Amino acid sequence: MTADDTTHADREKFGVPINREVETRKQLCTGETAFVCGDSYDCDQQDQHKQYSLNLDDVYEIISSKRRRRFIFILATLVRDHDGDETPQIPVGDVAEHIAEDTFNESTDRKTVYISLIQHHLSKLDEAGVITYDERGKKVQPEVGVYQLESLLLGIEQAINIMNSPSGVSE
Repeated sequence: MTADDTTHADREKFGVPINREVETRKQLCTGETAFVCGDSYDCDQQDQHKQYSLNLDDVYEIISSKRRRRFIFILATLVRDHDGDETPQIPVGDVAEHIAEDTFNESTDRKTVYISLIQHHLSKLDEAGVITYDERGKKVQPEVGVYQLESLLLGIEQAINIMNSPSGVSE
């Protein structure tokens, strides 16, 4: 059974949230990715976005790191909170600060997170086409993949909550 075989009724029955906006967009215009677009994506303006196609191994690699998962959530939130029509470039230091604040380990400070992002994580996300990383300016700009991965991670989180609930359904 594929995800497409699951009906709205089945999803509602098991407490899986339905994002109707996401479902009406189906896939990216290229159809090369397995994820539906969780953020507005205008097919006529596709050339303004990085072209990318992630296979399952790429996705597993990207989400295997807790720091990259936090980065995806925080970047998406910072961009949504931004006023303006254009997608902003967010300083890496701002994202690092939020990640450090979210970390329960007291020894994790902003500088450690910042260095880790610069040396290990941003290049992977940039190569995958999930973000655009300006090395010189130390700024990141999300591409549509950030929102797709955010939706995927939220879905995984929801599924884990369902599996861990005593009744086996979302509360």
